[in-house]
Amino acid sequence: MLFLCAATASLALPAGAAAKPGYYVFRPQRTTLLNLPSSNGYRLQIYAEPRTDVSLVAFRFKGGSIDYHVPGRSSGDRITANFGRFGRISMRFQPDGPPKREGAYGKRCKGRRPTRQQGKFVGSILFRGESGFISVHERSVRGTVYKSFRLVCRMGRGGHRLKGPRFLEKGYSLSAVVKGRAAAPWFSVFKEDPRRHSRVHWSSEDANYLVSATERRGRLTIDRSASATAEPETFPVEPLGVDPTVATVTPPAPFTGSARFEQLPNGESSWAGDLAVELPGMGTVQLTGSGYQADLCRGFKCACPRGYCSFIIFSSGRLISNRPSLPTAAAPTPSPWRWPGSPR
Repeated sequence: MLFLCAATASLALPAGAAAKPGYYVFRPQRTTLLNLPSSNGYRLQIYAEPRTDVSLVAFRFKGGSIDYHVPGRSSGDRITANFGRFGRISMRFQPDGPPKREGAYGKRCKGRRPTRQQGKFVGSILFRGESGFISVHERSVRGTVYKSFRLVCRMGRGGHRLKGPRFLEKGYSLSAVVKGRAAAPWFSVFKEDPRRHSRVHWSSEDANYLVSATERRGRLTIDRSASATAEPETFPVEPLGVDPTVATVTPPAPFTGSARFEQLPNGESSWAGDLAVELPGMGTVQLTGSGYQADLCRGFKCACPRGYCSFIIFSSGRLISNRPSLPTAAAPTPSPWRWPGSPR
């Protein structure tokens, strides 16, 4: 998975005032990003915002990703967090120099230009993942503090913020979940209707696979995921149209095996095969059997089996967020593709 935790802006009206009709407001935001040495083939980063969680993320570009996050403290010059038995972070920022101004936002948005300040974080980072699959022991690392300011933006056509490309309504999606077990990994795949043509520069017709699992241990939350993009033929659907009833998935690595969905005449459905994936810290996880139930949909809704979709991976190998993102809050990995109409 190419992404671990993209920074997204908080959308809110300014305190004590309402935005003018046709406009919306981004609150000021400070984001801190630390780059750690790689461990066991995983790239490692620490990501934090004030008054929110502190995250330690590990990822491989052709593997899975894992995000450990806990409530912590983050300011412009200090980060502290306690990950329980996994470790602790206590770092102080030593900037290389004054902040540097970033580029302007564009014609739709007005506000002060964001800043970027690079430097060194010193202190202590001690962390060890499950069974030692990653290990960190550092006293000095490089990092960047990004800062944005209050930003007022004009809405898209029709007076509404654009939530996403219309092609998301015209495709096929499939998901498999274990009912009643929120911590169990869930699987989904989505592709655009091949009879339509997207105007974006990458091919949205590709089959885009994602598996995710969230585990909570007291104050600590662990998000694991893996993703892949493949030719649309790896996700054939029959019949093409409003009510598909049969689909097969054969995703590439880090997935193994395949699975078949079939809607039966009695209203029930079957989901069988040897589909599996390796998730960081969990090992190989079966995505069929053991209570998994699958759904096949015309459109996008089956790509969000838990009722929400914060992030969806697409064929360009980048991440699409269903919330606009500020350019100052840079993603740990390549910057997220922004919805049309969001500030740049």
